[in-house]
Amino acid sequence: MGSMNTIPLGLCSSLPAPSHPTVLLVDDDPVFLEVVPPILKHRLPHVSVETCPSSRLAAQKGSEGHYDVAVIDVTMPELDGLEVLAHIRERRPCTSVIFITGKKIETSRSTCLEREHVTSLGNRLTHNN
Repeated sequence: MGSMNTIPLGLCSSLPAPSHPTVLLVDDDPVFLEVVPPILKHRLPHVSVETCPSSRLAAQKGSEGHYDVAVIDVTMPELDGLEVLAHIRERRPCTSVIFITGKKIETSRSTCLEREHVTSLGNRLTHNN
């Protein structure tokens, strides 16, 4: 598996993609998965949002389906966010990734940023009209 700088662009363009942008939300917190999709759909009505409460299922879905963006919790049971990302990147290297976490874990943030070209956000939501 290569770094983001060595993605085989021919592979990305050869993969089937839906006609609308798609987002995969991966988190073991059911409240997050209940609250965030309606906010995204309200702000981005043309975007399809799919949720996944299981890191193992997310690894499978992310590598088999097409998602423009995967929003992945860093710390989950079974597989952590980096392991989910590794599964997705094996077959879908062009999927953008945003890591989130509700925990203050600077080590996880540093690891994510060092190993992959990703964005790391805190898991705090604010809603502004």
